[in-house]
Amino acid sequence: MNSTTRHAVHRPVQATSGQPDALSRTTSCHTTHPARTTHRSAGHRMAALLTILLATWLTTPVLAQHDHHGEMTFTIYQNGITLVHDARSLSLDEGRNQIALYGLPASLQFNSVLPVLNGSVSEVTLDMRQPGFQSVMQHLVGRQVRLDHTDGSSISGTLTHYRSNLIIIELSDGSSVVLPGLDGYRVSARDLPEVGRPYPRLNIDLQADRRGEQSVSLYYLMNALRWETEYTLEISEDETMAVLNGWNILQNRSDEVFRDVTVHLVAGDLNMGGGGPRPDMMMRAVAESVAFDGGQESTGLFEYERFTLPGTYTLNPAETAKRALIPQQEVPVSKRYHYTSSDRRMELPAGGLVQVQFEIDNARDGALGRVLPAGLVRMFIRQDGQLQVIGQDQLANTAPGSTIRLTTGAAFNVLVQENVTRQNRISDRISEQTNRLTLTNEGDEDLTVVVSRPIHTSQRVTESSLPHTMPTAGQAVFEVPVPAGGTAALEFTLRSER
Repeated sequence: MNSTTRHAVHRPVQATSGQPDALSRTTSCHTTHPARTTHRSAGHRMAALLTILLATWLTTPVLAQHDHHGEMTFTIYQNGITLVHDARSLSLDEGRNQIALYGLPASLQFNSVLPVLNGSVSEVTLDMRQPGFQSVMQHLVGRQVRLDHTDGSSISGTLTHYRSNLIIIELSDGSSVVLPGLDGYRVSARDLPEVGRPYPRLNIDLQADRRGEQSVSLYYLMNALRWETEYTLEISEDETMAVLNGWNILQNRSDEVFRDVTVHLVAGDLNMGGGGPRPDMMMRAVAESVAFDGGQESTGLFEYERFTLPGTYTLNPAETAKRALIPQQEVPVSKRYHYTSSDRRMELPAGGLVQVQFEIDNARDGALGRVLPAGLVRMFIRQDGQLQVIGQDQLANTAPGSTIRLTTGAAFNVLVQENVTRQNRISDRISEQTNRLTLTNEGDEDLTVVVSRPIHTSQRVTESSLPHTMPTAGQAVFEVPVPAGGTAALEFTLRSER
């Protein structure tokens, strides 16, 4: 299977330029071939240890090699996509250049690669090969090699065939040497692949507008990193104040290390249809942001929000790191009881239907007033000097100016019974239904239950025993006071029109 991926736009016709580089590598391996045979004489047994000196002078003058990147910036999205900005400084000739870039992650998405420079790119290829001894020897087939044996003899010629148990070398006089292995031989050759360089390798064929050192930006997407947000909400004993902490959880799910990178975290729901976001569109949306001590400030990024981690980070393989997003933010909270009305709940009085919620006002000019990425919120309450878990809820991506509602669980001492008490068909197109709710408070404090009733656009409330509001077109809301140790009732009539 071909391990080189090619993305071609057009091939330039201008001549190439550049200078050859040199590279030497030494590789050792063990073989077990017992004998050497030639067309002219019989062979003898070789030593078990083979040391191959790969002495090479790379003779392709057009391939300039660049192992080291400059500044690396990772913009990590909540869906696991990462936009990488790899900024490098390259020495280019005016006109056509062919460059090889190393040090790229194996998880990069090749189709997303976008080089940005003062010039134009005609072709990009990705080489995923990991050269080893066998692949190096296969590379030498058809090339001049020299074999020096430990007994002082040597063989020079063209390697015409290589398998682990069959090596054929054609000599200058036209005859051939056949070997069953390379035991005891040191192999010298020219024009070897870059054995010691980290793969994958990205080859770029480009036209530069000018000669000299210039900055080249390489953008691409990869899937190796993921981030999420988790919060803790510590509620005071009187249930009126809370301390909110937010944490970014950053995971490197690959076996690669990423050193000294700047990290941006983007909150928002990206549309991944059509193959996902293009790196050029994501690149143009990148905006500057400012970090503050102890957490991250957010700035707009297109229709999303971006957080910049202060400083640079090294992301080690399979590592999970937790860093502060919101440090010790004290906020007012209000407790409420909530019940959602439904015709399916015609049952005897039972617990578990009334939910306990805490509300936080995220007004822009309030105590919080900030962007909150989606994440899990663990809620605690402090009693007798210790924290106790009271529930957890999922927070959606939240903008300033909204109200946050977090559900801890079901109220143990608040019961509800709902029944349909009357149904009336007024005409073929109009009908009415009356529901009655009985709420019981078995606790020792008065409370108010917020009852919400989802309604269709063809429905409306015509009568009710308590006032109601319509915060949205599809929801009627009632507030029902329930005394300690007592009961309260709510009755309402819905009219439906077809």
